[in-house]
Amino acid sequence: RDWLLTFSTPLLLVLAFPKADVWILSWFAFIPLFVCLNNTQKFSDAVLKAYVSGFLFFLATLYWLVHVTLPGMILMVAYLSLFFGIFGAVYWWAQRYNFLVRLFFLPSAWVVLEFVRAHFLTGFSWSTLGYSQYKNLLMIQIADLTGVYGVSFLIILVNYWLHEVVRQQVIDKKLNTEKEFVYAGLIVVGLLVAVIGYGFWSRQEATPADRSKVAVIQGNIPLELKWSKAAWPLILEKYLL
Repeated sequence: RDWLLTFSTPLLLVLAFPKADVWILSWFAFIPLFVCLNNTQKFSDAVLKAYVSGFLFFLATLYWLVHVTLPGMILMVAYLSLFFGIFGAVYWWAQRYNFLVRLFFLPSAWVVLEFVRAHFLTGFSWSTLGYSQYKNLLMIQIADLTGVYGVSFLIILVNYWLHEVVRQQVIDKKLNTEKEFVYAGLIVVGLLVAVIGYGFWSRQEATPADRSKVAVIQGNIPLELKWSKAAWPLILEKYLL
């Protein structure tokens, strides 16, 4: 069952990204992995399961790198998956703290890992969690204040809160009325309302008259042609047209 849960998270995440673009799946995609990690007693097992989940996710979203280099693609996926593995380690370690601390600590840890991934060794920010929301226009308006990392933070925050609700209401089958559980719900709902409200406000703002709209369009060039010198004149001609 634990491995089925481990595989469910990357499946849901992949469907949240292009080409499926079912962005809402991101908001609960991590629940299976969190449930799995809760059932894990060993530190090494937690790291392994999180790493495998990351490996499957990056393999499915970055498979196109095979057109450049197969060994390079495998090494890239193996490297990027380390950040999932580290998050699994952080998750396992954080279980010693109370729910409210974990609720904010885990999203913060995820954002730090995404930031490091985007900058360490020149960085590689593809498949950052917040990018899955590019069609969720109200939610992504906060990116002008927080960058994509603010969106990623919210996604992990909601995932962990929903996970706790599922664990206590469905798995443990008990209604938790502890203050920290109630406070957490109020905080999460309040944050979501505030972010959506900011999204509405931002989209209602009029575009200043002294600004112009500019579009940048990338040509649809197959990767196998992009790296062929013989095809470069044809590529240039496409852009000139």
